[in-house]
Amino acid sequence: MTHKSHKKQSGDPNHQNLLKPQTAPRLPPTEEVLVLRRLRGGEEGDFWTQDYGPVCIPEGWEFLPRGDAFVTRQVKEGLHWILMGQYNSRGGYTRVKGVYAPKTSIETAKQAAIATEVKREQQRQKSQLRREKVEEDYQNRFEQACLQFLHFNPTHADLAKEIAAGATAWACEKHSGRVGRTSLVDLADKADLAVRAYLRHNYTDYEENVPNYHGELGVDEYLQARAKAQLDVDRFLEKHRSG
Repeated sequence: MTHKSHKKQSGDPNHQNLLKPQTAPRLPPTEEVLVLRRLRGGEEGDFWTQDYGPVCIPEGWEFLPRGDAFVTRQVKEGLHWILMGQYNSRGGYTRVKGVYAPKTSIETAKQAAIATEVKREQQRQKSQLRREKVEEDYQNRFEQACLQFLHFNPTHADLAKEIAAGATAWACEKHSGRVGRTSLVDLADKADLAVRAYLRHNYTDYEENVPNYHGELGVDEYLQARAKAQLDVDRFLEKHRSG
């Protein structure tokens, strides 16, 4: 006796076997902002939505691929549907591929982009200069905080400046995820952590005791190397603070 396997088919587009349905696509209300997904096994232009199932693109609408942020923002102020990327079982849906919108809206947005191109470029340059000034001010304050933490004897002033500058450049590197980029810690504590890390890597034998691949060491050996480096940093600070 054979038993038929019954698998529950999900209405969720996350279902990895989402294929072209047998029902005909419908045209939902255009005033709604819908999120579209391409149907596996479907023809070009076959889309699926959470609320309406298979849908067709309204007549007179065109696809605007992602790429021009200004044009996309302008188009999304009016009627539009959003097209998501293909589903990936490991990472979910990929980022937005673009939007569908009335052809007239897309053409108007592109014309506006051309008409305002010079002005927007000037604004971008001004914004870039403001960001650079803010970053410069922040790094200057960070470096001063590092100097205050070091608090070296005046005879080691040049060394203190060198360490403060190095710690600042290391900790404040953009997109590094290091302590200088976090907003969860106040400036004095960030300087403390940054200086200690910089000293550990540059003024102790920590790099020699702990290879880049920590898997070469056991947990105990690694913790011992960290503890030794911490003591070396404390001794280094005490030596140069006292004279």
